[in-house]
Amino acid sequence: MKSVFISGPYTGTKYDEEYENMMKASAAAAHYIKMGYAVFCPHSMMLPIDHNFNNGMIEYTDWLELTLYWLEKCDIVIFLPGWKDSNGCKVEHMVARALGKKVLYLQQDGSNMFAVETSHEN
Repeated sequence: MKSVFISGPYTGTKYDEEYENMMKASAAAAHYIKMGYAVFCPHSMMLPIDHNFNNGMIEYTDWLELTLYWLEKCDIVIFLPGWKDSNGCKVEHMVARALGKKVLYLQQDGSNMFAVETSHEN
């Protein structure tokens, strides 16, 4: 079974923005699960832990280290729209490229965010 890592913006100025980012990433994860991939979507793990159980003990660099651990294990790295505006995504992109991972960029097509895949950076 091929595995997929979902990379997209997470951090927001308010909880609602982070929740929206998590839902976009989770929708992409659901899409790839339905296609038969094993998916790691850090957003769906980070949001509930960060907002309900963290109490400031898990820092940004800890989350980034965790995501890079899982990125290394996946076959394909999927970048969501807006990834270029996220410092964490830019690091994940550099690491994915350095590791020679297959990298795909999802684009928004009308109301369907996950319709178009390209294997090159737009």
